[in-house]
Amino acid sequence: MNNLEIDVTFIENKGLRYTRTGVPVLEMVLENYSKVIESGIERDIRFHILSIAIGQITDDLIIMPIGCKFSARGFIAPAYRGSALLKFHLQEIYNT
Repeated sequence: MNNLEIDVTFIENKGLRYTRTGVPVLEMVLENYSKVIESGIERDIRFHILSIAIGQITDDLIIMPIGCKFSARGFIAPAYRGSALLKFHLQEIYNT
């Protein structure tokens, strides 16, 4: 199973482009800041995650201001074939 549900902040819009078939693609950088419990110890976690949205979901993301907080669902996949670099593929956003 490969599902990710995470609270994020919109940090960087890398621009809207279109595939050869006209499907919109938006690449962006999102940030997560959270507190987790690991082995009984609370940890502060903060990281940036390269992200991509494809299709109709881009309509909502393209107008989103930098700094906007929201929740997202999607999956993680290699940034390109054979890459160790991962990218979060957004499939749903909510709590915007």
